[in-house]
Amino acid sequence: MAAARLSRAAGAGRAGAAATGAGVGAGAGAGAGLHGGGERAGPAPRGPYSAGIRAGNLLFVSGQIAIAPDGRSLADADLETQARQCLANLRAVLEAGGATLQHVAKVTVYMAEPDGWPLFNRLYAEFFGAHRPARAIVPVPAFPGGFKVEIDAVAVLPD
Repeated sequence: MAAARLSRAAGAGRAGAAATGAGVGAGAGAGAGLHGGGERAGPAPRGPYSAGIRAGNLLFVSGQIAIAPDGRSLADADLETQARQCLANLRAVLEAGGATLQHVAKVTVYMAEPDGWPLFNRLYAEFFGAHRPARAIVPVPAFPGGFKVEIDAVAVLPD
């Protein structure tokens, strides 16, 4: 099964519509963001990975941390602010990959503040609405740089 990488480039649009679907143009640059349909798709990855990968009819979204679309770190922000930014980044990558929140099948949440689960549950319910993808919350001891939460997801793309 071939995979199409969702990578970064300022001003890049959708690339070749092969049987596996379309990726998003390649390139690099701090804060460049994914571009799909002219919409900005969150901050550039901070390492050697893609924000998302399309494989067949699945979209795998890499872990999203509290980085603003312009590249600013929100590591010093409270859990609510960080979680909202992670969820916004998740939505942006989904949209750049041709999916919506309603297409999400599985979410994994990594939290350095397990006492914040009730707050996160409220934000998560607000974000996803009536849609209830499968979910796991994994407590972690700490993230580098002071981040409190990271969220990844798998979506089933529409036909």
